[in-house]
Amino acid sequence: MKRALLLFLILAFTAFTFSSCTFLESVVSSLTEETGGSGTEGTKDPITAAPTGGTGSAEAADPAAAPDRFDLSGLSGTLLSGGAAGKELFSGKDVTLVNCWTTWCGYCIAEFPEMQKLYEQLPENYGIVLICMDSDEAPETAKSQLTETGLKAPCVMVDDYLRAAVDGHLKGYPTTFVVGRDGKPIAGAEVMGAPKDPVTYYRSLLDKAYESGK
Repeated sequence: MKRALLLFLILAFTAFTFSSCTFLESVVSSLTEETGGSGTEGTKDPITAAPTGGTGSAEAADPAAAPDRFDLSGLSGTLLSGGAAGKELFSGKDVTLVNCWTTWCGYCIAEFPEMQKLYEQLPENYGIVLICMDSDEAPETAKSQLTETGLKAPCVMVDDYLRAAVDGHLKGYPTTFVVGRDGKPIAGAEVMGAPKDPVTYYRSLLDKAYESGK
């Protein structure tokens, strides 16, 4: 008798537990359907980069309209010091070293004094142009860092064009490449990271790019 009663209680408890789990599962499923996801706010759509379920979802950019990798031929921006920044930065030079940096990159800032030495030594047909990739967020910091390190090469502020042509292709900072008079990149003339001897390394990069363009 006792065994039968015990078996009955076990079966009843099991049935109750199963029905409770099923109920909870249905509640969670219902909540998930109502929120359109896992219930986490502010999740990003990987294609539009807009909040899921928001009203401001952006359309994906047209790949055909995007500039090629490191192509600065369509540059029409602003210098950090003020004034326009366009193709004239390159058109008067056979080759121009383009250095991409950020205000939070210690390696970038550390090579600026050496880069100024190179800037002063370059022949007239060689140039240096900087692009500060977070200048839209920290313009004053960028100005101060350039002043403190003594680097006087022109620095371009980031904009939508540069985000597409440069920022979307960067894997680290600093990244440096060489463009010709037309602002288009010269194949093989690029490096990611700060070299141990910036003056010698970057001058060699410019010389090789110049020779390849003859």
